[in-house]
Amino acid sequence: MEIYDFLKSNNTNTSDIPESLKLALVASTLTTLADAIATLSALLAIDETKEANLQAEQEKEELNQQLLNLQNQLDDLTSDQDQQQESIDQVVIWLNSIQKQIDDINS
Repeated sequence: MEIYDFLKSNNTNTSDIPESLKLALVASTLTTLADAIATLSALLAIDETKEANLQAEQEKEELNQQLLNLQNQLDDLTSDQDQQQESIDQVVIWLNSIQKQIDDINS
């Protein structure tokens, strides 16, 4: 805009301005516009990346919760199996005791 202000203050007729200077002014205006578009594009890319990271973090948290639930189920099953083994051991002891009594009676 400095060129425009300079020309206006000197009452210079714009038809006296060389075409190359006019073209340079248009080019610099387009470059500035392109820079603004590039900046907006970068800001949008940053927002998209933040959103993708947030979504990935949420999915990770959901998977961690599912894994924790599976671990709890496995722990419960293991505990049930241990209890069943204890019951089996008690039945074996009881059966051995009965077998001993039978053997004592038969002897």
